Amino acid sequence: MSSVHKENGPEDAAQQSFWMPGNYQQTVKRTEDAFQACNDIVTCFQERARVERLYAQQLNEWSNKWKPLVDTSPLYGSLLRAWQCFLSSADRLSALHSSICRSLVSEDGDRIRMWQKETFHKKMFGGFRESQDFETGFVRAQKPWAKRLKKLEKAKAAFHKASRKEHTAREREAHAQGNPDITIEKQRKIQDERENAQRETQKVRASVKTVYNELHDALMAINDQEDLRWWKNTYGPGMPTDWPQFQPVPSILLHPSIHPSVPPSQAMVDIPPNQSQKRLPGRVMAYHRN
Repeated sequence: MSSVHKENGPEDAAQQSFWMPGNYQQTVKRTEDAFQACNDIVTCFQERARVERLYAQQLNEWSNKWKPLVDTSPLYGSLLRAWQCFLSSADRLSALHSSICRSLVSEDGDRIRMWQKETFHKKMFGGFRESQDFETGFVRAQKPWAKRLKKLEKAKAAFHKASRKEHTAREREAHAQGNPDITIEKQRKIQDERENAQRETQKVRASVKTVYNELHDALMAINDQEDLRWWKNTYGPGMPTDWPQFQPVPSILLHPSIHPSVPPSQAMVDIPPNQSQKRLPGRVMAYHRN
């Protein structure tokens, strides 16, 4: 998180940064943009496939037109074979472009459509479920940050108000000093007002710094790698698992007559917990069937 400010460069005076409350909309909009991009790519492929098909068709028509003329021409030998090879190369080129046309439509285009269908799910009244989920998640994630930011803005407004009040009191004190028309008692009162305003400013400044430090510490404590590691170990493949493992059949199952009170079908094979994670997964527990 400490690298965020370094990468951003100049300060975001207009507050258009992703980190500002509500500025995640551009990120959420990527869902609709990606869906539209899939449509555009498929349309582009279809138009290119049409060009390839027309070109292949024209090559084929051109070749079919000239083949009879070449075959019945008075040419012979190597010159005739060269002319016939020139026509056959057009046939191969036509087949190649026909293949490109089929690939663009039935392979690449279909794969994009399939991915689009699996990735984006439209809502009944417009929009996508993914966009709604993203927006809900962003709102929840930004709620504590927005609350702290609002507290900081409130403290800053109070600090600016106290600073203006102190500035006014200093100006009045400077104007009163050395003015014979203002009594000593009045000057002392003006001085007291300036000192009270100064103390209030210092108090509010300390409050602003406290709120800012809380906000700054909360932001700097963000660790995406640690969050991913926690998710992996809590809900992902890092979760502890007692893998089934092969166990030899106990003698009690091989000789049930020794302990007739325990039916073989009810005999369980206990696997020590401390050994369940020492074996590779994929093995099965041995059990007895009647």
